[in-house]
Amino acid sequence: MSTYRESDVEIPPGLPLGPAQIAAAYDFVPGDIGELPFGGHDLITRSLWLVRVGEWGIYTKACLPVDDRLDLGDAENVRAMCGLMGDLIRPSLCHDDEVSLVILRRPAPADPSSADEHVFRLIREATVGHETGPWAFFTAGPDGARELAFGE
Repeated sequence: MSTYRESDVEIPPGLPLGPAQIAAAYDFVPGDIGELPFGGHDLITRSLWLVRVGEWGIYTKACLPVDDRLDLGDAENVRAMCGLMGDLIRPSLCHDDEVSLVILRRPAPADPSSADEHVFRLIREATVGHETGPWAFFTAGPDGARELAFGE
């Protein structure tokens, strides 16, 4: 039997996940996505991921390519990707206990830059006017992940 171990909590294969396993997934999923390798010739290095975590599992709902920049990038493209992500953060139709983890993956340190914070603001703006499920936003890169709080 294979397991995923992060900190002191093991997430064995199979469902349903318990509260401790869900909390552990909240901690390890953004970092795992940030640790995915970047290729030397990647055309897209910055991407937005939407991962759902709940009693019935952990799954990637979307991965949107953004660009190959670490600054603000092409304003129209960034706004469009953030708008699409904002539209995708809807309550689950099947499971009302799921939390959406929105992860901005880029080849940079975990600490967010002003460009990362801008992406977070654009996604928050894109969610205005429609119902969302609970969600959190993370920046992630090769050296880890960091959550940006709504009050920052």
